[in-house]
Amino acid sequence: MRLMLSLCALALTGCASAPAVHDHWIQGVTYAPIANATGMNAAFVLGAPTQPGLYTIRVHITDGALMPPHSHPDDRMITVLSGVLHYGFGTTADPSATKVYPAGSVFVAKANDPHYAIGKGEAVYQESGMAPTGTKWVGQ
Repeated sequence: MRLMLSLCALALTGCASAPAVHDHWIQGVTYAPIANATGMNAAFVLGAPTQPGLYTIRVHITDGALMPPHSHPDDRMITVLSGVLHYGFGTTADPSATKVYPAGSVFVAKANDPHYAIGKGEAVYQESGMAPTGTKWVGQ
């Protein structure tokens, strides 16, 4: 009985801490800075933006990063792999309007719907969609 209570207490203590970004999500792919963004790097892990078919992009966002409002011609399924992602929808990057997506979250950014990301801590997420695709920055 004591062992069971000890294990439960240990499990609850572990749940109270913020999820860490695991190095294995950052290693193994070649990242490049994202144009017009600060503190963010991306790597294509499947497919290519100009070749028809399914693609997946892995994004590493750092504390203080900003991905300005932009949209894409295709729906994007987003999966948070580690950390906590702060993501918002609209034509202005408003930190108070972001939604918090912890590791394991999955959501969709609809085609042509402006969205943005703000780094409040470190996170890694993946976006998948159908190419050809591109990025249209709000105001450009």
